[in-house]
Amino acid sequence: MLSRPFDPWKVAHSKKLSKFIDTLVSKIEVLESKDGSRANKRGKRKRADLCNLVQSLLIDLYVARLTSTRLCLGVNLNANWYTTNREWLPRTLTYNAFVTALKYLGGSHLGYLIEVAPGYYSQAKGSGENTKIRGTPKLAQSLEQDAGLRLCFIATAGEHNVVRLRDKDKQPKPFKETVQTKRFKSNLAKINRTLIRHWVDLDLTESQFRNLQARLIRGRRGKGWHDDADLPMDLSRRTLYRVFNQGHFSEGGRFYGGWWQGVPSELRPYLTINGKETVEQDYSAIQPAILYAEAKLPFPEDPYDIGLDPRHRPWVKRAFNTLVNAENNHIRTPTDYDAATVGMSYSELLKKVSSSLPEIAHAFGSGAGRRLQRIDSDIAEKVLLHFASKDIPCFPIHDSFVMHYGYSELEDVMKQAFEDTIGQPINVKLTELSLLQKMDMRAEYEKTGCSSKDGTLSNDFDTIMDGSRGPYASYNRRLDEWFAFKRGRIGT
Repeated sequence: MLSRPFDPWKVAHSKKLSKFIDTLVSKIEVLESKDGSRANKRGKRKRADLCNLVQSLLIDLYVARLTSTRLCLGVNLNANWYTTNREWLPRTLTYNAFVTALKYLGGSHLGYLIEVAPGYYSQAKGSGENTKIRGTPKLAQSLEQDAGLRLCFIATAGEHNVVRLRDKDKQPKPFKETVQTKRFKSNLAKINRTLIRHWVDLDLTESQFRNLQARLIRGRRGKGWHDDADLPMDLSRRTLYRVFNQGHFSEGGRFYGGWWQGVPSELRPYLTINGKETVEQDYSAIQPAILYAEAKLPFPEDPYDIGLDPRHRPWVKRAFNTLVNAENNHIRTPTDYDAATVGMSYSELLKKVSSSLPEIAHAFGSGAGRRLQRIDSDIAEKVLLHFASKDIPCFPIHDSFVMHYGYSELEDVMKQAFEDTIGQPINVKLTELSLLQKMDMRAEYEKTGCSSKDGTLSNDFDTIMDGSRGPYASYNRRLDEWFAFKRGRIGT
């Protein structure tokens, strides 16, 4: 079953939506009165909390439905879970309030959601599944037509849970606030305030966008989404958080949360910011560079050039990452590795990478990758803060950054951030395509079966010139709604 966890942190800035939710909660209170499930009237604060909870639930059901009409939300109906996970949940999300919202928003009452599958827990297996719910067509219609909801109104609540610490089993671990964690949060607040003021999108036809979404969903088939870093494209996810690993803040720290981070590399040239073309720049082999700098050795021009055909460079890079992240020598061969094409087994490739980089081979099998991630994430933070201070949107993808093509200072800022942190210079690579190159890529993209007939360009001049009816109608509509929202013409 296609599902992901319920995100209780979704918010939307719209007065019309707030009025709609207020009316909806009044209907819930009438139903409670009729069936006798609540004797006393809610106080002002508890009613406001229920309004916020109902709003976040309906918004997330709506966002899930935009992703796929088959996508369900997993919700936990174990009362103890709400107590033990209190630290990670919004104050308004309590067990009693959530059960109330589910009951009366459901199909037998207001008809905004349905239960697709009940939850269960197996004592024998020590595991189970959450209850699965899904929004109905009535939900989407009411939110769009009656509440005036638009995708551009929706965002993730500002400063919630933006610093996340995980233990060795990748489970959330509580931590005490320190000067360091407060600095992480303060810096993320500055970065996120800038990102949320701008609109990042994919300049694809409606069909291409839909088929890309299906491709991303197929990639998670049978796995589910247990972490929002794995989610398919949800354009409302426009803010970042940092994840630290192994139970302490010296490892990990990379930025996650932005929907653009899941876009396949071949389609990232189609990312736009406020409707403008973008470029992507990334560090050249940042983790090998850090290791060489730590060893006080000159950095080779290309550490991934180990004498193999240049076509196999991505596999060399992947093998390096495998080695530096491994904690022992027991490494499995990737299921998509083609030994015949590369000309050697994966274990042979690992040995060749290790022998070609003897100066830093001490890091292989040591689990050093997480420590290196902490360093490269601190470098990324410096880059993001530089542009956030100028209210210039800069969208990170780990060791690369996507920006409006006009900001030529990105390369200098990236180099300076690395040198300030490491003490040595590094090269930066630019990914920039001309309009003709993008047209060629789009044509190739369509030939591969990733696009259906209604996504190809029309030969009809009027259709091409009318952005509201052509193949890019959805993209143009989102962009128009964003600018109308920014100007205060909708959502108020």
